[in-house]
Amino acid sequence: GGLRGPTWYGAGEPMTPSYPPPPGTHPSHAPPGWGAPPPPKKSGGVLRVVLILGTLMFGSCASYCGYIVYKSETPEGKRAAKEYEDQKKAAVAGFVEKAKRVHAIIPPTDAPDIACPAGTKTEYVPVADSLYFSVLLDGETGKARAEKLSQSDLIRNANSILVGSSFSTGILDAVLARSGVDAGPDLFRTEAADIEQIEEKRIVLYIDVGTLNAPDVQGSSFIGGDLDGALNVLDWKTEKVLCRTRITAASSAQISYGGGVRMKVMGIPSPSVGGSDFDDAVRKDFKTNVAAAIKASLKVIQH
Repeated sequence: GGLRGPTWYGAGEPMTPSYPPPPGTHPSHAPPGWGAPPPPKKSGGVLRVVLILGTLMFGSCASYCGYIVYKSETPEGKRAAKEYEDQKKAAVAGFVEKAKRVHAIIPPTDAPDIACPAGTKTEYVPVADSLYFSVLLDGETGKARAEKLSQSDLIRNANSILVGSSFSTGILDAVLARSGVDAGPDLFRTEAADIEQIEEKRIVLYIDVGTLNAPDVQGSSFIGGDLDGALNVLDWKTEKVLCRTRITAASSAQISYGGGVRMKVMGIPSPSVGGSDFDDAVRKDFKTNVAAAIKASLKVIQH
């Protein structure tokens, strides 16, 4: 506590204290400049640096974008763009033809189990299903397409660990565009990268759906979903079924979220309280159970 004493400088060094002398101090005893206002603080330095860097980055981005636009209008740029589009179209066409061949070798859902060859690795591989292949090969559009993809999403994207997104809607949109159907802008479509990833992973999990009833939210309750079908482990490069077994999954008997609990009894909705985003919670629960069923089925056929 108390006043801090003055800081004395060496000879010739300026003294500009920022506080007045103690009461009763004789002016002759005060150092030069005592009681003078402090020098103005230098401010805005960091802001000026940020503004300068921002201006430079914006200018660089604008220059690069301008160069890209210019390049795309040159004969070389147009030729490169056409070659890239041709490559994407060829990749999509090849993917569709392979999908047809793979779809044709899938055994019936009630076929006997086949054990996987020793050393078959199924971690972090793409997941596909017969509903997705139906949309892909039949070129379905409109309501039928939307309904099948909504159900397929419960399987393909059952768990992020299974990396199911490689069989993307972007590939399906590219197939529609290839047939002359307006599938929207292709600026953010990643069909070429998705197809390349499927080829690189080689192993694909293919769920052949026998029956699939998606979970259904009705007001504050829900009717549980269920899946019955077959899990096929495919070698995508050789187009062979390596192993297979049955798979079943169902919604949980109750779902807890947002501080509330919702229950279903034998598929009949029941009252519940609390919570929010119920639709998402119900779908997430079913996806989680499908992912668990996939892992359980793989254990049956893997050494």
